[in-house]
This record gives sequence, C-alpha cells and structure tokens, in this order.
Amino acid sequence: KGSDTEEEEGMTIDEEEGMTIDEFNKENEQKGEELMPGVYLKKLVQCEDAPIPDFRQWVRFSWVGKTKDDELFSAKREAWAKLGDGDVPPGIELGVRALKLNEKGILSCGSRFAYGNIIRPKRKEGIDIIPLPENSDVNIELHVLELGSSLPVGSMNELDRIKEGQMKKIIGNELFLYNDFTRSTRAYSAALKAIDGLLEQAMKNNNDNDNDDDDDDNDDKTKNEKTVEEHSQAVEGGTQDGGESVDISDQYDNILKLMIDCGCNIAAAYLKLNEYNKAENACIAVLQCDAFNIKALYRGGVSAMYQSKYLESKLAFNKILSIDPNNIETKKKLIELNKKELLYLKKEKQIAQKMGANMFGNNSKKPSVPSSSNKESEKTEKYKESEKTEKTNDKSNIKEEEEEESQPKKDKDDKDEKDENDDEKENETTTQIGHDVSKIETSPNSSELTTQILMVTLFIMLIAVVLRFMQIA
Repeated sequence: KGSDTEEEEGMTIDEEEGMTIDEFNKENEQKGEELMPGVYLKKLVQCEDAPIPDFRQWVRFSWVGKTKDDELFSAKREAWAKLGDGDVPPGIELGVRALKLNEKGILSCGSRFAYGNIIRPKRKEGIDIIPLPENSDVNIELHVLELGSSLPVGSMNELDRIKEGQMKKIIGNELFLYNDFTRSTRAYSAALKAIDGLLEQAMKNNNDNDNDDDDDDNDDKTKNEKTVEEHSQAVEGGTQDGGESVDISDQYDNILKLMIDCGCNIAAAYLKLNEYNKAENACIAVLQCDAFNIKALYRGGVSAMYQSKYLESKLAFNKILSIDPNNIETKKKLIELNKKELLYLKKEKQIAQKMGANMFGNNSKKPSVPSSSNKESEKTEKYKESEKTEKTNDKSNIKEEEEEESQPKKDKDDKDEKDENDDEKENETTTQIGHDVSKIETSPNSSELTTQILMVTLFIMLIAVVLRFMQIA
C-alpha cells in the first residue's frame, strides 16, 4: 500500500515537463478562469454591479504586455476596440468581454490567440521594452475604462458615422504600425463602409444650402406648409434607418480626406502582403476622388510594376514626376522599372525561341535552300529518265514487228490494211504516253512517279499485244 502511495505522489501530468498534479492545479489557480483552451483570465479588481460590454459595443481599455519570461514588450497604453470586429487579437478581445466596467485582470494567452507568427517590432523608446518574437505566449494586464455606443452603422446619424470611420482609421494605423497588415486592412475597410455615401450627401447639402440662400423670401411659406407628420418625424429624430439626419455640408473636406487616407493605407497594407491586384484597385478608387494624389499614384505604379504592367506603371511614375520633379523615391522606382522591363523582354525572347524550336525542329538544322546547280542536276536526271523510257518503247515496238513477220503470209495478206491502222493507233498511243511521262517526271518526287508510270505503260502495252494475238487467232 505504501508503494501505491509513492506512485501517486510521483505521478506526473506531462512527463517531459515533470509537472505534478499539485503543480498543475496551482498553475491553473494562478492563471485564473479558463475562457477557452489556451486563454486564461485572473481578475485583480472586481466590480459586482458594473455593466458588462456587449457584442458590437465600443470599449476603451488600457493594457500592458509582457512575455512569459516577464519581459515588457508593450508599455501601458489606451486603446478603443469594437468587440466582434477583430480590432484586437482574439484572446485579448475575450479578456475584455469577460471584464466589467472598471475591472482589472491578468490575461494569459497562447501565441495562437495572441499575435501568432507576427513579429511585433519595438516602436517606442525605452530600455525595458523588447520586440515580441513570433509565436510567443503573452501575459497582458487589462483594465476596462469606458463603454461606448453599440449601435450598428445603419442606425447612426451622419456625424456618428464619420466618428465611427475616424475611430476605425486610428485602429488601422495602430495595427499597421505593428505589422498586423491583414487586420489593418479590415479596419480601414470598416472605416470606408461607415462613411459610404456621405460624400454625395455632403455635396447635396451644399447645393441645398445654396438654393436656400437664393430663395430666402420663400422660406417662411415653406415652413408654414410643413405637415404635422414631417414635424413630428423631425422632433423624434425619425429617419427610416433609425438615425437623425443632420446637415453635413461642412464635413465634405473631412469625409474626402478620410476616404483618401483609408484608400491609400489599404493599398500600402496590401503591398506589404504582396497582394498587388488588390493594392492597385485601392489606388484606382483613390484616384477617382483625387487624380493627382501622389501616394495613390506611387503605390499604384508599384503594384502595377510587380504585376508586369510596365506601361501603366511608367505612366503613373511619370505623372508623379510631372507634379514633383524632385521625388527621389519615384526616380528610384523608375530605374527599377526599366531594369525589370528589359529583363522581362529578354525572357520573352528566350521563350519565343524555345517555342519556335519545338514547333519547327532543332535550330541548328537550318532548312537548306536549293541552289541553281542542284536544280540543273535534277533537270538532267529527269531528261535521262525520259530518254530511257522512249528507248524501252522502241524496243517493245521492234519485238511486236518481229512477231508479226513470223505469222503465216496468208493471214498477213488478209489483215494488212487493218494491221497498218492498228500500228498507227498504237504508235500514237505510245507517243502520247511518252510525252505524258516526260511531263510528270519534271514534278517533285519524280523517281517514284516515273517508276509507277513505267509500270502502267508496260501493262497497257502488254494488253495491246494480247489483243493483237487474239485478233490474229
């Protein structure tokens, strides 16, 4: 029984770490409540009756970041985040949602739910602050300071939507600063979504105000004719989407600047992620608002260059130099562009040569051009072959005549007239065939054609001889 007790006391949870059950439980108590596997929260200050942050609610909080070795990688700082939008890493968001207003806690978070494979650089001066290596587990001290609005964008008025866009832009800048480019593009896109359509509305308000200045005499009459329903709707803040419509004619410049800044920053983030097509599209959207924006032209030119769109890239860089002739970065990129274009053309030429070699054979075996001497030799051979053919025809005619003489004189006398006619026809046929053979032999592949024609000619002559013997018989 004593041996069993000793085994129980020595039993471990992890043989590699050599952790006992008591040590494991003690560590869990130190970590606090398990929010999810790998994420623990231990509350330091509790407030029983305080409200809890809701999903999609803005929260202002402060935090201090340390590694597992208690090394400081982020000093105390305040931040805003909209819960559920991915403005902060998922582990930190879980910790904020688990705390009430004015509560504090220590969050122990595995790397998977913290910064993952992102190397968080050192951005502030300080001896004690270190850059956070990738795949690092972290301990973060959280303090919830303020709870903001939880209205969706569609239920906000125009000024609140502008404020929403500005907050998202600040979050995107913070994420970009610390190399979290994917999450920064989401924040910038959320900012653009918040102010979508407001630029046109601001222009409309400006035009309406101009018309109102011209029609001051009719203002009193218009107000008196206002219906009761319209008046009650204005008092209650009743627009169809739930928010009170306000005049934003004086916000035109702020909205335009916010759109341009977010678009340029989205392009910069996509360039860092090597997603050049998305970066180019973001720049095109900015240039539709401001055709002379140097940031959009530069980043659009760079994204086009890395997609081998050298003409578009060159046009963008040249336009920048026409606006700012002393732009050093653009000049450097233009030199890089020219080098890439030359290298691209060289590769294209090599590919074309390889394709031509595959289609038409080895380049080393060039097609031979027939010379004049070769042509004359071919003609001479054709003439010799035609002469041989004529001699063969003559010999066959002589044999036929000898055979005819060997026949009885009686039959010869009876058939003289008919034989003479047959001889004339046969000679004409043979002569015509000889001419045809000489013509055909002058064509390409004459040796094969000549052999075939000779065989046909001999066959015809044989048939003629057989017919002659049948007539004599």
